[in-house]
Amino acid sequence: DAYICDSCEFVTIYKGNMKRHLNTCHPAPDCKDLKEWDRKLESMRASVLGMSRVEMIERLNAHRMNSTRGRKPRGKKSDENAQ
Repeated sequence: DAYICDSCEFVTIYKGNMKRHLNTCHPAPDCKDLKEWDRKLESMRASVLGMSRVEMIERLNAHRMNSTRGRKPRGKKSDENAQ
């Protein structure tokens, strides 16, 4: 059951990733204490939002295509090309 940000298109299956996303991208959360924070996170679950499995998979795939995570960095030019 994925977590879906209610402020942007971010999607993750990990609660910790959603917490980090909210803290870095939307740094002014509405809730102050931990119980409110957990309720807010639980309300962001795809099943709570009524999202079908197919729609969730489409959103996850779209996020993967736009994410830079997992991409290999470009290789540096070798010293032979510099000569």
